[in-house]
Amino acid sequence: MRNALLACALAVALVFSASTEAKQSVLTYHGSLDRAGRYVVPGLTYERARGLHLDASFHAAFEGHVYAQPLFWHPPGSGAGVLIVATEEDEVYALDAKSGAEVWKRTLGEPVPRSALPCGNISPLGVTGAPVIDEARATLYLDAAVMRANGPRHEIYALSLADRSIEPGWPLDVATALGGSLAPALQNQRGALAVFAGKVFVPFSGHWGDCGAYHGFVVGVSESEPGKAASFATRARGGGGHMGARRRQRRRKVALRGDRQHFSRNHLGRWRSRPAPRSRPRPPRRRPRLFRPVRLAHSRFSGPRPRRNRADPA
Repeated sequence: MRNALLACALAVALVFSASTEAKQSVLTYHGSLDRAGRYVVPGLTYERARGLHLDASFHAAFEGHVYAQPLFWHPPGSGAGVLIVATEEDEVYALDAKSGAEVWKRTLGEPVPRSALPCGNISPLGVTGAPVIDEARATLYLDAAVMRANGPRHEIYALSLADRSIEPGWPLDVATALGGSLAPALQNQRGALAVFAGKVFVPFSGHWGDCGAYHGFVVGVSESEPGKAASFATRARGGGGHMGARRRQRRRKVALRGDRQHFSRNHLGRWRSRPAPRSRPRPPRRRPRLFRPVRLAHSRFSGPRPRRNRADPA
């Protein structure tokens, strides 16, 4: 929480170090869809950058851990901007960008406890992926993991930035919209959301620990008709990539051959197997001779070869 507060204060310092005419909103993760993280601040010079410091008058308070990048919203025609902060407690805050005072707060539901998930390292689990703002609609979109009577669910929300109200037709239960093809307890929403061509795109992956038969998902939802949702999912399960399929194929071959295996653990926490050492040593590799030895006495670098008189003793 302390690091998040420092990040918010630094963001405010960067925003207000520019001239008052140049107030650029940060609507998505790293400022743009290409995620380049390039922020243009016309009033920020080298001299002014040397004087950047934490603003002692900025005091922000909120509950919960923050994994999602805070956003900066400057309403058109308004003199003040707000920072949007979403926490793992399923709470969304709008904070005054100058003072840090709370403008509004919205509770989305009860976060998912770690005990309700097969694996993971976030407890409780609420809003993890960075939200996105549609500037034309003045709407904030985000995914929240919420605990319902039927277990953990992923719900996509659309909040009005003016009064924190939930837009009509929202939230969208992702598993229900996709006909049950997405398992909410196995999937986690960690990537940043994006808005493009009137649709909200939400990526899903697995939890820390790589547990369960999860897929990589990208869900697209119409902004004007939330009931219209489409998705793309990887075919491989339990990793979402070709390496997971190759590991399963290797395990099947090992089971048929009965070979001995050595086991190690990958960076995701899953056990993986590798073949045991060969019983016979491999033949040594022949190294190619890249350079042939040169006798300087007879080389062209040392001049002509001296002649020897036959009469001289050998």
